[in-house]
Amino acid sequence: MKYFTNFTNYLAIAGLVFSLAACGGGSSDSGGGAPGTNVTLSTNNIVFTYAIGGAAPAAQTLSVGFSGDGLVIGYAPGVSEPAWLDVRQADSSDNISPVDIELSVDTGTLTVGTYETSVRFATGDINGNNVSFRDLTVTCIVTNQLTVSQSQFDFTHTDGASVAPERQTLSIDGEGINWTANSDQAWVTLSASSGTAPSSVQLGVDPAGLSSGNYTAAVTVADSSGGNSENVTVNLTVEPHKLFVGDNGVAFATFPTAPSVLTHTVTVSENAGASIPWTASSNSAWLSVTGGGVTDGALTLTADPSGLATDTIHFAEVTVSSGDVTIINDEAITVGFYVSGTDPTATELGVTGRYLVSDPVRPYVYVTNNGATVDIYNIYTGALVNSVTAGVELKAMTVAGSGETLFAIDGDDNSIVPIELSTLTVGSKWPADNFAQINAMLEYTRFNGKGVVISNRREVFAANTGMQVTTVPHPFYDNIILAAAEDGASFFVLRPGVSGLIDLLRYTGDYSTVNDAYSVEQTHALNRSFGNARDIAVNKDGSKIYTADGGEYAFPTFSFDGDAIAEGTVLAANPYPLAVELGPTEKLYGGINAVTGGTDAWSYNVDDSADNTYVINGRLHDRQVRISGDGLRMITLSDFPALTFSTVTP
Repeated sequence: MKYFTNFTNYLAIAGLVFSLAACGGGSSDSGGGAPGTNVTLSTNNIVFTYAIGGAAPAAQTLSVGFSGDGLVIGYAPGVSEPAWLDVRQADSSDNISPVDIELSVDTGTLTVGTYETSVRFATGDINGNNVSFRDLTVTCIVTNQLTVSQSQFDFTHTDGASVAPERQTLSIDGEGINWTANSDQAWVTLSASSGTAPSSVQLGVDPAGLSSGNYTAAVTVADSSGGNSENVTVNLTVEPHKLFVGDNGVAFATFPTAPSVLTHTVTVSENAGASIPWTASSNSAWLSVTGGGVTDGALTLTADPSGLATDTIHFAEVTVSSGDVTIINDEAITVGFYVSGTDPTATELGVTGRYLVSDPVRPYVYVTNNGATVDIYNIYTGALVNSVTAGVELKAMTVAGSGETLFAIDGDDNSIVPIELSTLTVGSKWPADNFAQINAMLEYTRFNGKGVVISNRREVFAANTGMQVTTVPHPFYDNIILAAAEDGASFFVLRPGVSGLIDLLRYTGDYSTVNDAYSVEQTHALNRSFGNARDIAVNKDGSKIYTADGGEYAFPTFSFDGDAIAEGTVLAANPYPLAVELGPTEKLYGGINAVTGGTDAWSYNVDDSADNTYVINGRLHDRQVRISGDGLRMITLSDFPALTFSTVTP
């Protein structure tokens, strides 16, 4: 039985309920009356119809009038309450006759057939006497219907790829229904054009002959007997074929007797998984390059200092192109060559700084100290080259891979300031989120060849416009530390300053040229206990990850093989690691907050063997270990205060 709050006396309700049970007597009449009380229904029959797989039938409303002291809803003796029917008062505060009763169907357990029940509405006086009732017949007719598992399928293909996108499964339900399926576009493929439900069809696309752009098709799945049909939308985006280089900026340096760097190898690749030819050319006589090859192939750059002016930075540009007709772009590599008339020496400057970043092309490092300027130092001479006033409270920075632009956080108004490095022109600020005082950081990378800047607040900005274009999805982390692979295909994230089990996360970023749209997707995670994660670095192709764990007193490494993130070698350190950085040859440099003195930084070779150790005055700041673009200098900031330039081996 169900009772409604329009009864004024609970004891009378109970009496009325018992009287109903006694008076029902198994009567099959649709109603019964008593002197002084009455029940009226707006209809004596309600019918629901439902097709399996379709939408649940809409609720129906019954108006019930009564002249007794309350209203009880239940079922006559011998009638069980059905699981498929829900009966409730539309407005629980309504206690004046008539009242609206809402009836609805729960379709969860229904199968094909007809369901019927009788709902009894009763009233009486306050003492439970003079009972009157009316019965409502409720019917639910359940039929079969053709249904499909989803109404839309999306495919993406890159022009020039030899393999079509993987097919997807379209499930068709409706027990015993014969169906047909067809598409209005020839590029849609179906593994079957007819069948009997339940069954499935492999739905695919054949993009051969389609140029880059968006395409839409309609697939119709119909009941062969003339029943219902379902429409399925198929969307196909064909992205253009692009050429990529692993490094958009390269630095060389030469000295009279000290070690020089005069060669560098860059990988030339493309985004369709194809093997295509490429050619390369240099616009300067002092820079020679590999004439050509096929993807993924090595492009070697070699600098010759003969006849070049000393104590000067010489610039050149390498253009990489392809004769493949599907390729839409050329790639450029900016090369900086520092020709010095004297050998460098380890230099320590009494510079008070909090953040630094090295230039991938020039022999420069950029320093900020929560002030208005970016100070530029020559990493070989220690000379202050220039200062740029760019904000009020400048913090962490990153530099575009080509060395074209520096991006700096201004904590005063939570913005990002772009600075063109060739002219030191300060651009318009980008509005951003609230940057953390200690963990503020930026990372530059490229999504499918398009430059982006990612902040520790999970924002992703288009590097050429400053517009926020997407975010890094994470259900818990508002503040992150991250490192991107040089090829731009992936980046890795940790939550900083947290002890215990936390996730090392892998993300991929993408840019749709066709739709001018950016996206980020989490692909893998490894849950591991960290003592105090402080920094993260990743190699060029995203297959090896390095971390600085302050509580573990080490630099734990990890690998990614395409399927999973796995733990690797734990590289030794002392308390308390707070920085990891990779040089251009992927040698690791790690720094610590050395509270007891002794070694402050370590270098490790690609095979994880120990290379060297370094002593630096003062205690290093978080994440403030950088390697020059040519790999010859390690630059650090400490609280001594000191900006230190240490000679290292690439």
